[in-house]
Amino acid sequence: MENKKYFCNDCGCKEFITKPNRYDIFKSKNGKLFFEKSENIDDSEDLFCRDCSKKIQHKDEDIIYE
Repeated sequence: MENKKYFCNDCGCKEFITKPNRYDIFKSKNGKLFFEKSENIDDSEDLFCRDCSKKIQHKDEDIIYE
């Protein structure tokens, strides 16, 4: 069942992006770059609508990394 709790009130989008508060670490191996991990540089996670960039209000405990 789809959760309708989080969506943009302005445009209806259900995809969100974060502010640039983390960076990705890649490791070079055999001439290729492999993603190793992401590290946060800020404790809070601000989310914005992917389509219209409006800031989305959310609870930090609702963010799940899979």
